[in-house]
Amino acid sequence: MAPEILNRLLGQETRESLPAIDYPATDMWALGVMAFRMLTGAEPFAGLSDVVRYYNHPELFPHSLLDDCHASPDGTAFIRESMQPKPSERLRSSQAACHSWVRRYGMKVPVNPAVDRR
Repeated sequence: MAPEILNRLLGQETRESLPAIDYPATDMWALGVMAFRMLTGAEPFAGLSDVVRYYNHPELFPHSLLDDCHASPDGTAFIRESMQPKPSERLRSSQAACHSWVRRYGMKVPVNPAVDRR
């Protein structure tokens, strides 16, 4: 679950203190988590409290798990950029489709600028 949604569910942030949820950004978070799990075979965070902590302390990103499975620098960058704790700092779908890690493996992903409204 993206940290901004988790924070709201836990009552740490209210509707009044934040703009509306950016659902495309939450989808990018989910994509990053799935890529992390596919590469490492592990969850990026041990529990919900670790996700909340990461939201406030981005230096807590679990890069050592990616290092241990010999993830490429491009793969690590893609995951890290998709899992930025602040939604406004995450990759957009159009950026993800053009990312060097995605392009390296010849994946042809059509980009529809109308879908990426941020």
